[in-house]
Amino acid sequence: MKPDIAKEVLDLGFGPFRLGADLHRLVAVHGLGAHEATALYCGRILEAISSVAVEALELEAGIAFANLTVLEQTEFLHRPSLDWAHALRRMGNDARHLRRQLGSIDGDLALAFVDRWVGWFFREFARRPASPAPDALPRIGSPEVHGLLDELSRPPSEIRAVLDRSPLLAAVRAERLIDAGRHEDADQVLVESLRHFPGDGRLNQLRGLGFSRRGAPEDLEAAEALLAPLAGRGGGDEEFTGILAGVLRRQWRLRQDSSRLERAARLYQSGFRASGGQNVWLGTSAAACELLLGRPASALERARRICALLDQRHRLAPDAVPSYWLQATRAEAFLLARRFEEAWTAYRLALGRPGVPSGQIQSTRAQLADLLPRLGIASAPEEWLGAPVHEPLRIGVVGHRRLEQVERLRQDLRRALERIRETWNGRPLVLVSSLAEGADRLFVEVGRDDPFRGTLEAILPLLPEEYRRDFVDPGSRSEFDRFLESAHSVRLAPGVESLGLQAPGARALAYGLGGRAVVDVSDVLVAVWDGHPARGRGGTAETVSLARSRGTPLAWVHAGQPRAVTYERWPGHDA
Repeated sequence: MKPDIAKEVLDLGFGPFRLGADLHRLVAVHGLGAHEATALYCGRILEAISSVAVEALELEAGIAFANLTVLEQTEFLHRPSLDWAHALRRMGNDARHLRRQLGSIDGDLALAFVDRWVGWFFREFARRPASPAPDALPRIGSPEVHGLLDELSRPPSEIRAVLDRSPLLAAVRAERLIDAGRHEDADQVLVESLRHFPGDGRLNQLRGLGFSRRGAPEDLEAAEALLAPLAGRGGGDEEFTGILAGVLRRQWRLRQDSSRLERAARLYQSGFRASGGQNVWLGTSAAACELLLGRPASALERARRICALLDQRHRLAPDAVPSYWLQATRAEAFLLARRFEEAWTAYRLALGRPGVPSGQIQSTRAQLADLLPRLGIASAPEEWLGAPVHEPLRIGVVGHRRLEQVERLRQDLRRALERIRETWNGRPLVLVSSLAEGADRLFVEVGRDDPFRGTLEAILPLLPEEYRRDFVDPGSRSEFDRFLESAHSVRLAPGVESLGLQAPGARALAYGLGGRAVVDVSDVLVAVWDGHPARGRGGTAETVSLARSRGTPLAWVHAGQPRAVTYERWPGHDA
C-alpha cells in the first residue's frame, strides 16, 4: 500500500473507526497469512464506509446489507461495485459464522474487494465528503486477483471459467448468467463449483433462484426442495428470504394454494424487518401478498410506507435511471398504494426497456395480472398497459349529514358504484370527499371496500382544526381524524384561506366553496339527497344544481326512497 495516502482518505471515520488505521492493520494481518482476520478487517471497512455513505444521504445507517440495499435502491451503487461489496460482505460472514475455511485466495480477494470498495467511495460516490486525487488512493491486492475481478466485470458471454478459485467468484458469474436469462448455463456453473465447494450456502441459494426464474412446476418443486432446508438451518440474510418467498409465491400462482402464499407473506415481512425497513423489494412483495390474501387495508398501509421511502430516495437522485427490477418494484408499489397514474407510467417504462430478458418481463406481467382484479380493475395487463391515457376516475360525493336507514343507503351506494365501474371499466377509482358526517363518510367506506378499492382524496371546506369544531361528538372527531390520516391527498378548497370566518355567513360560504371544489375535480358526482330545495348556502341541493349546470354525470341516491338511484347525463343516455 502506498505510504503517501491522501489525508482525507486516512481521516475518513465513522465513530471510533478511522480508515487509515484499519488499512495499515489490514495489510499487516494479511502479511501474516491470517486469512480470517483479513476477511474480518475488510468486512469492518465495508460496514464503516457504507455507513458513512448512507449518512451522507441524510439517512439512518444500519448493518452492511441494509446499507448496500439503500445505496443500490437510491441508484448510487451499481454493478460491478455492488457485486464486489456483497462478495466481501459474504466472505466476512463466512469467517464470522465459521461457515468455511478461508484460504490464501480469500485473503487476496478480500484485499482486492476493499481496494475497489474504497475506490467506489472516493471516485464514484457523488455525495462523498472528500475528493482526493486519484493517485492518492490506496492500491492493494495482487495484479492476478484484480485480473480475475476484471474478467468477471465483462458480459457473461465473454467470461472464461472461474469455478475452482473461490465460491464467491463462481457465485458472481452465476448470478450474472441468471440475470441474463441463461439459466442452464448458470446451473452448469453452480453444479461444477459445488463439486469444489460442496454445501456452500450462496451457491445453493443461486441454484434455487435459477430454478424459480424458470418457473415450470418441476423447477419450482426443485427450488423449494433445495431452499427449504437452508431456511431450516437459519437461512441467511433477507436476500435468501426473498428468494424462497418468491418460489412460494410462484407456486401459489400455479396451484392457488393459500398456505404457500401465507408462508411467502411471512417471509417477505420478516426479511423487510431484518433490513431495518429499508428493502423496498421485500416490503412491496409483502404488501402484494397481503392484497392477494384478502387484506386490502393492510396492503394499502404497507404500500404507502414503501412509496414514502421511494419518494424520499427519488428526491436524493431525481435524474438517476433505475435498474429494471427497481423500476418494476416502483410500479408495483405505486399500484398497491392506488397511485394509478404513476404506476401505469412506471410499468410502461419498465416493460418497454430494451434488452430485458423475456423471463423478467413475464414475471412482472404475471404479478400485474394477479393484482389488477384485486384492485377492482377488470382489464387484462395488456389492455390496461396499452391504454393511451390511463387516468383515474374521480368520483365526488355530496349528501346529508343526518341519515336514516343507513344500511339501505349503503347498499344503494354499492349499486351506484357498480354502475359507475361498469360504465368506466378499467379506470381506477378516486373517491373525492369533504369527510363530513353522514353521506360523505358512508360513501368513502363503501368505495374503499371490495371490489372498488378506491383511493381517498380529501377536499376540506375548513382547516382541519377548525373543521373538527363542527363535529360535536368525540367519536365523530376521532373518525374524521382516521379518515384524514388514511387519505392519499388532503387539501383545502380554493378560496377558503382568504375568508374571515368571523364574518356573518362566512362558514356557510366556506361549505359552498368546498362543494364547488368537489364538483370541479370530479368526473362523476354521487349525491345522497332527499330532493328538497336548498335551505341555505353550501348545502347538498346547491352542489347538485352546480353539477347539473356543468353537465357532470350524476348518480342520485334518493335519501328518502329505498332502492332508488337515478342516473343523469350518463354516457350514451340518461336514465
